[in-house]
Amino acid sequence: MKYQIALTMKEIMLKNGRNTVWYGDLELIEECAELSGVKIQHPKKTIKYILDNLDRSPCFTKGYIIADIDGSKRRYRCFKLK
Repeated sequence: MKYQIALTMKEIMLKNGRNTVWYGDLELIEECAELSGVKIQHPKKTIKYILDNLDRSPCFTKGYIIADIDGSKRRYRCFKLK
């Protein structure tokens, strides 16, 4: 199932003309979870589960988006199609 999640996300991204996905792309992540049959109740857990699977996939490369919120820097994982 884990490899299926990455392939599902890849298809969704290509369908939407996207080459990157990150923590804030809730529509893409929720669509991927639904199509993959992921049943996690809290949205943050669903996002983490999907992104963790992309992290292990050979279809994606990982990078980071750095945001400065009220003087503190936060890093968000960002995945790009290979």
